[in-house]
Amino acid sequence: MVEDSVSGVLAGKGAGMRVIGFADLMAPGALRAAGADHVVEHADELASAFGYQANAR
Repeated sequence: MVEDSVSGVLAGKGAGMRVIGFADLMAPGALRAAGADHVVEHADELASAFGYQANAR
């Protein structure tokens, strides 16, 4: 799941999910400290965070 807040990361991890922190308005370090498995700062990084290659066919 993708979350952009500390509370969202905590909820996802509490549910046993893999969480990608989206540091749009939140400091990346805060999302990491909350337990995010991976943190991205731009939407174009999301595909690679999920293991997909951009423009893969």
